[in-house]
Amino acid sequence: TVISKEMLLLYALLIVSISIMGGFFRYLMTRRIVGVAFQVEYELRNDLFSHLQKLSLSYFHKIKTGDIMARATNDLKAVRMLLGPGIRNLLNTIIMGTAAIALMLTIDYKLTLYSLIPLPVLTITVTIFSSRIFHRFKKVQEQFSSMSAGVQENLSGIRVVKAHAQEENEKRKFKQLNQEYMNKNMSLVKIWGPFFPFIMLIFGIGMVIVLWLGGQLVIAEKISLGQLVQFNGYLMMLTFPMMALGFVINLVQR
Repeated sequence: TVISKEMLLLYALLIVSISIMGGFFRYLMTRRIVGVAFQVEYELRNDLFSHLQKLSLSYFHKIKTGDIMARATNDLKAVRMLLGPGIRNLLNTIIMGTAAIALMLTIDYKLTLYSLIPLPVLTITVTIFSSRIFHRFKKVQEQFSSMSAGVQENLSGIRVVKAHAQEENEKRKFKQLNQEYMNKNMSLVKIWGPFFPFIMLIFGIGMVIVLWLGGQLVIAEKISLGQLVQFNGYLMMLTFPMMALGFVINLVQR
């Protein structure tokens, strides 16, 4: 089918218009969701501080100051990230993922089912990664608590430290705590680092399946070459939702 210049221009303007509207909608959604997340973090921090004022003195004898600092900083930040970028990416995943699969089904439902074969592998992988991320992030938090407690004890007793010339000893102790904190973070990175490349590998397998089976459908004239290219475009639309889902799962585990 020959497309006139007028129709081509119309399609181009339509694509640009949809892109602008989509970008504006995402801007409004991000501004609203992230704003609410910061407000929730603000309220939670106030509530936490108010609750700490009501606790008995014996409680503070049993818990390290570093634990309290970790709750008031890293933990609340993790909650904000889940309620802000986490919710935003989850909505993007649902909307874009549903739209992409629906559009793929309009071209060929069998090819769509074949292209989604790698998804169970992705589900199993996400489950395994999530469990390991949770345990390693917990160790990071515990070490952050120990480091914060060490700093607090040092600063509160700085006069004693200087009176007994223990500066070098305190520096060595902090360096050891800091090194352990970095080691725990690097251990977390070793698990988190391969996650997204593995997702891309799984989608690469799906792309190979589509090219192989879709090519046979084109040869058999069951779909056109343009439809195959269109189908691949929709399949690529699934890449970001799946990566965003991985990001959300990471935030949930934290």
